[in-house]
Amino acid sequence: MKHFWKGVSTVMLYTIGAALLVYAGSRSLDFIQSTLPGNQQIVGFLGLAATSGGMLAWLMLFMFHSQGLGQKVTAGLMTGIDMFGEFGLFTLDTLYRSSQNGMIASLSQDEIRSVILALSALIAINIFSTVAYHLLDSENIRNMREAFVRDQLEAQALKEIEKKGEELARTLAPKLAVQWVKEFESKFSDFRALGFGALSKPETENDASSSDGNAVSPKTDSANQPAALPINIPHPFLPSTNEKVPLAMTPPETVVNGNGHSHQDPT
Repeated sequence: MKHFWKGVSTVMLYTIGAALLVYAGSRSLDFIQSTLPGNQQIVGFLGLAATSGGMLAWLMLFMFHSQGLGQKVTAGLMTGIDMFGEFGLFTLDTLYRSSQNGMIASLSQDEIRSVILALSALIAINIFSTVAYHLLDSENIRNMREAFVRDQLEAQALKEIEKKGEELARTLAPKLAVQWVKEFESKFSDFRALGFGALSKPETENDASSSDGNAVSPKTDSANQPAALPINIPHPFLPSTNEKVPLAMTPPETVVNGNGHSHQDPT
């Protein structure tokens, strides 16, 4: 029996809380909709996220989701802020509607303006806290700390490199120069790389055969060439090389006889 009444009391507790929360939310919604045009009344329901709706959401985050001190503090603080915002807003709406019914004096425009500004600030705080809640996540904090340490290591390494810059230049410059020379030679080792290939003559057979750098002499067929005559053998018609050949020979004179016939004088 004791457990039965314990269950009943728990149900009644949540029922009362839910009923009062619905009432407070309806009064807050009424005030929010009074600040909106007639064709945007539905937008007023979104404003409850900064009052009763926000209070419930932050409470659930605080109890079941938040990890670490940052998220716990943010969720707990926003639960209280939204709760007090709900208290203030439904109280003001009650006063506002009562003044319209003539039960109390009307609220001044400055008072209404102050409440509207307070509602806007409450919405802004909820947006800011939502972003802060994500930033204060334990994993995000760990990643940010690791990134901060990595940045410090990189900065320190760059400082050391700057200190040893001249030494590195003296050590690396000769190696880089050798690599550059090799690359330059391999790139411009052929005259065609400079654009002279179009001006060159067409290759001949001898050029093609000697393209590997070995000179090739023209082939001769010794079998087709006549054998040279011995120098000391006398020729049957030509004078010997040992005899003296007159520089000029006088042709024989032609003698005309009296009968009209001519003959050559052998002398």
